[in-house]
Amino acid sequence: MRKTVLITGATSGIGLACARKFAANGDRLIITGRKENVLADIRKELTATGCEVLTLAFDVRDREKAKQYVGSLPEEWRKIDVLVNNAGLALGLEPVYKGIKPLTGDDIADVAVFAANAPAHVQIAEVLILATHQGSGSVIVRE
Repeated sequence: MRKTVLITGATSGIGLACARKFAANGDRLIITGRKENVLADIRKELTATGCEVLTLAFDVRDREKAKQYVGSLPEEWRKIDVLVNNAGLALGLEPVYKGIKPLTGDDIADVAVFAANAPAHVQIAEVLILATHQGSGSVIVRE
């Protein structure tokens, strides 16, 4: 049975891998990330395989934006069967393997900011539950 899957942080890494896997399984996807142009490229890639894809560009730490975007989902996309709550700390714009370097004071500050914003995972799940009023589904959280 085809599922509707919402994946946060779908522009790279684990989130992108999940998007490709769910698309290959015939599911339809709502993918989120901060980079609208990257989301558009991923949407193009996945729709070429026959997957239905809806993109939402916002930072999951912004609770109001999350509420706005999830609340504006078209009716036919509101029943979310699986939430892959993957968005997380991005240390720079390059993949780790392209430039592993020692942590700097700024990197450590970023980790502190991430710890302060870790509740974003809970916020997305909460926003989704409140916006869709459904009593079923699965949540996958990457920590």
